[in-house]
Parts: sequence; structure tokens; C-alpha cells
Amino acid sequence: MHKKSISQKNTLFIIGLMFFLIGMAFVVAGLLTWRANVEFFETALPTDATIVDIQTYRDSDDDVSHSVFVDYTVDGVEYEYRELGMYSSSMYIGKTVEIYYDPQDPGDIKSKTGSTLIAVIFVAIGGIFAVIGGVILGVQIKAKRKTKLKDTGTCIRLPITQIVTTNTSVNGVTGHVVICDNPDASGGTLNTYRSNPCYEWLTDYLNPGDIVAIYYDPANPNYYYVDIDDVQKVPDWPDSSVES
Repeated sequence: MHKKSISQKNTLFIIGLMFFLIGMAFVVAGLLTWRANVEFFETALPTDATIVDIQTYRDSDDDVSHSVFVDYTVDGVEYEYRELGMYSSSMYIGKTVEIYYDPQDPGDIKSKTGSTLIAVIFVAIGGIFAVIGGVILGVQIKAKRKTKLKDTGTCIRLPITQIVTTNTSVNGVTGHVVICDNPDASGGTLNTYRSNPCYEWLTDYLNPGDIVAIYYDPANPNYYYVDIDDVQKVPDWPDSSVES
């Protein structure tokens, strides 16, 4: 169980790190694209171009993509079949569109709308991935910090009061949270300790009544860690308190 738990935590950490890095790569690519576009349009000049071809194809994921080709003239020189680098559903062969070209290299063209859209899409997608990855990393880092309480905190052992399911799942396994209640003799209140979500079949080997170790910081009792890997089994405990 301990090895499974460590492997699971490492997997979630790696997934979070990958999401974050991929997201940041998209954000950086989007910002670089935006910067390049700003520099391009500072000196670019507009002209009209005619759409001469629209090619439609499917990529490896079976998604439909389009390539648009245009003809245009700059200072009496004709430039034929130049790829525009953007597409919209309003485009059709024969339509006149406004493009921008580099005066130093008239063959280098961009569409102002398309160039801005690409940068925005990259930043938006990257931002979503980075946020998801950051949340996963934050949860895992927080969990790793809590496990350090095993070396520095005070340990108590309490029976499991209930095992509840979460609203999330990993690899088809619904998350479970172990809950332990402990009466506070000094204040007459009830302290409740909740474990980190665990995406294993906890109910296959844990039951209410089993004793688990709980580590807490004496200077801050609200900072604790429920160690579901350190269990003392109590046989023949009823399963009726396992909740969904």
C-alpha cells in the first residue's frame, strides 16, 4: 500500500509538472508570436490580395484544417500562390482580402486579424494548461510538506470514523478521504482530521474503526497529516458508515 501511494503521488506530480510546462510553453510561444506580430506591423504596408485556392485536409487527429493561398501585386511585381497563414469560414476563392507585407521582403505577408488570433489562442490554451498543472502541483507540494510532519510533528492514533468519496477520479478510480474524529478534552469540542484524497480502492483494505496515525504540529494543531499507510487493523467492524 505504501509503495502504491508513493507511486500515485509521484505520478500526479509528474502529470501536474507536464501540464504546467506545456502550458507555459504555449504561453511563451503566444507572447513571442504577439511580439513578432507587433514588430512586423510597425513597418508593414497594406495591400489587397485575391484568394486563389483553399486547400482542406485532415490531420492525424482527424481534425479539419485549411490552407489559404493568395495572389497580389506590390510595386508592379506579381506575387502568386502565397500562403496567407489563416482561414475563416467567410473566405472563398475569388474573394478580395486585405493583407500586410514587409516592404523589405514583399513575399512575407500576414493577416492582421489572423495573426492576433493565433497569439491569443496560444496564450489562452497555455494559460488553461498552466493553471491546471499549477493546481495539481500545489496540491502535491502541500501534501509533501505535510508528510514531513512524520519527522517533526507529534503523533496520535485515532480510529477511522468514516471513509467518504470525492467528486473526482483518477484512472477510473474515485477518490477517497479518510476522516477521524477526536474529542478535545480541554475544550469539549470535536477535532476532525481528514486525509488527503487517495485514488486507490481504500475500502478494499481500510474500514471504519481501523486505527491510523495522525501527525500534527504542536505549535499549530490545525496543520496535520493523516497517514493512511500506518494502519492498525480492527477486524469485524461494520461497513455501514462508509458514505458516498
